[in-house]
Amino acid sequence: MVYDAEPSGLPASQLRAEALVALTQALNGPSRAALTSLRAGGNRSGIEALSTWQTGFPFAVDFSRGFPRYLPDESASRLLTGGGIDLVLLAGSPATVPEPVRAALGSAQVVAIGPRVSEVSPGYHIAVDTGIAGIHEEGTAYRMDEVPIPLRLAFSGPPSAREVLQALNARVLAKGGSQ
Repeated sequence: MVYDAEPSGLPASQLRAEALVALTQALNGPSRAALTSLRAGGNRSGIEALSTWQTGFPFAVDFSRGFPRYLPDESASRLLTGGGIDLVLLAGSPATVPEPVRAALGSAQVVAIGPRVSEVSPGYHIAVDTGIAGIHEEGTAYRMDEVPIPLRLAFSGPPSAREVLQALNARVLAKGGSQ
């Protein structure tokens, strides 16, 4: 069974996911059944793998104390509106940011890095356009079953997100920041 894990226009419901899991388990008794979710936007499997590799946490990582902390119960929109976040690094497409978070971004400085971010959201403090993976840069994408697929360069274009993030990291380190 394949289902939309993030349907637009519907409120998030833990009961929906539990019901789908229960149905799949019931179907898996007399036959074989599997449940796969389709998630909106970007390469979430890739960024979750990277974040887990670098910090030990797949998402909701807070660096405000100088080390990574896992805050899965903290809502990004609540932290933004409550003044808990000073700076947001948005890597990827701004179009995939949920509306409550997008509305709350006005209270923080936003650095957006990704394909055509300056066209989508001109209100960000810094917007750096990058190439598109599999078109302007090589990389890895993940199928919905999380199998990695290598992407080849098709056309030259803007700098890659990797090049932009490496340059940004070098500038931060040169200013005395920590990696």
